[in-house]
Amino acid sequence: MDLRQIRYFIAVAEECSFTVAARRLNLSQPPLSQQIQALEAALGTQLLYRTSRRVELTQAGEALLARARAIQQQIKLAEDEVRSIGAGLVGSLDIGATGSILRGRLADLLAEYRKDAPAVKMTVHEQAPALQIAALLNRTTNISLNRSIPTEDALSSELAWPEEIVVAMPKDHPLARRKRIALGDLASRTTSSCSRRAPSLRAIYRNAASTPAFCRGSPSKSSMRSRCPV
Repeated sequence: MDLRQIRYFIAVAEECSFTVAARRLNLSQPPLSQQIQALEAALGTQLLYRTSRRVELTQAGEALLARARAIQQQIKLAEDEVRSIGAGLVGSLDIGATGSILRGRLADLLAEYRKDAPAVKMTVHEQAPALQIAALLNRTTNISLNRSIPTEDALSSELAWPEEIVVAMPKDHPLARRKRIALGDLASRTTSSCSRRAPSLRAIYRNAASTPAFCRGSPSKSSMRSRCPV
């Protein structure tokens, strides 16, 4: 007994007619009759009483119809569940992110996703960038919010949201009067960066073919008198 035979049997049992069932299944009557006969032979019992006017179920046929409908319903539930999981609408989602990203737009992003997938259990793990990559490779997390583009062949990336980067400098700095500066303008200039941002900033500079000199730490707030967006 296979799924096709179950589907054919349900159609004949519900329509009480091979002709109408064949039309419903969009096939000719002889193949349908052959499949029902094969089903009866496989089960070793008669499932239908056939007359010139209609088809009626035997006691065994009635029992099979109830089971067949339940099987068909379970198959539909399984298909719906698998499709929902594949579409990211049910299941669980483990997200790796740094502390600074947690304080950014991540909450808004997750809130929007919650509207589309209320059945998904979301867990956010605060991790350093290197640990995020390791967790992805080990499949302990599903996605990672990271400012550095991964170089591993097994990983891919896409933009979640843009972030503005500013340069803080004294008022009398040669670049301070500009409303906007390019990364190339910072080439060969000593740049101070918070340590947690330095790796991602270095990657940005590398992509722009600009290599400023980084110093450790960050300047005090009192020395930051002017800021220009990059």
